Amino acid sequence: MPQPNRFVTARLSFRKGTTREWKDHDPILIQGEPSVDTTLNKFKIGNGVDSWSQLPYIESLGGAGEWTNDLSGLYPEFITNQKEAIDYAKYHHDLLEDNANAYFEAGINQDTFSQLFELSVTANTGGAASINGASRKYNTYSNGTQVVISAVAFNPKTFSGWTGLLSGEADTATTTITMSSTRNLIANFSY
Repeated sequence: MPQPNRFVTARLSFRKGTTREWKDHDPILIQGEPSVDTTLNKFKIGNGVDSWSQLPYIESLGGAGEWTNDLSGLYPEFITNQKEAIDYAKYHHDLLEDNANAYFEAGINQDTFSQLFELSVTANTGGAASINGASRKYNTYSNGTQVVISAVAFNPKTFSGWTGLLSGEADTATTTITMSSTRNLIANFSY
């Protein structure tokens, strides 16, 4: 075990294999697990249910092409274009890395591991929604973190409430929520 106050470097790597190796083994990848087909230079992300051969390729690592969200459950509905899909995949890679590092550090320091939870905030037709202080529609937070979310209605609609609030959280256009699990909040608007 390393001495106190020493740095430990950890490196995370994607599972890699040729097209033939993936076909021969056809594993079930865990939810969010990235993996690379080195023959085609493409990657897939596991959903914890489907085997490698059943998962769609996400993006060519060497170029861009047409992309649409097939709503298979791999990406949330609010991911609508290739740039967002790539950002979302990179974000989940970083999340896996952050959780792995936190878990590793907690073990070294004999601390409690604090899991990170994802928050996504979207809006139905008629307005916009955001996580205050965040530049994207989703972010991660430790258990117990209070997060301010906001919704803005486009004229002539008005804010009519959030879908996904927990008991005791105020159903106002700008409200504070407490993270205790993965959360998906939707701002609703009406005439």
